[in-house]
Amino acid sequence: LDTTNNGTVTFNSDGTTTVSAAITAAGAVTFGNTKTGTLTISANISTSDDNITFTRAVTLGASITLDPNAASGSTGNVTFTSSLTATTAGTQTLTIGSAGDKGGVTFTGAVGATPLGNLTIAANDVTFSSTVAVQGAIDIDAVTDGFDTGDVSFANDVTTTGSGTVTISNAGTLTISEGADFNLNGAFTQDGAGAVSLGANITTTQDNISFT
Repeated sequence: LDTTNNGTVTFNSDGTTTVSAAITAAGAVTFGNTKTGTLTISANISTSDDNITFTRAVTLGASITLDPNAASGSTGNVTFTSSLTATTAGTQTLTIGSAGDKGGVTFTGAVGATPLGNLTIAANDVTFSSTVAVQGAIDIDAVTDGFDTGDVSFANDVTTTGSGTVTISNAGTLTISEGADFNLNGAFTQDGAGAVSLGANITTTQDNISFT
């Protein structure tokens, strides 16, 4: 599905919605919540520097990329206002953005009731308001060539299994709130130039924990 001339794309359905072919939009892409149907995303979605918004629960049916701009430097945001989960634990991976992107990524609901595979994000600000579970690695690049804040925040528990490393490159502040414990099956690395506010435990399976 392709649109031109700032063409937006909006989906609302009382039935089952499955995106199995790529969406390349010249405007924003929105999956609305005015209907009650289920939503499965099995293909990549990109926009021309516009937002990608999910206002209902999302299931990943395949490994996908969400890119607010096919070229780096996007100011488009990616927002999940409900939950995000995989179909099969550790199988479906999610990549958001590309190096230098200046938009934000927000997860309001739980991520990984069925754990995702690798979770890779390149954005300006990244916010997790609920739990995160990944059967694989988490890699967050919030270093945007000095453009904006580059903050990363976690408000609840983070759990990894499998090759479960966590790497966070933050230009702004990395905030791990009180009670947002990290239980990891791999190393934890914070390697950005930004500050760190640490209010919870980080536990690994005999792997390194490093702050730079």
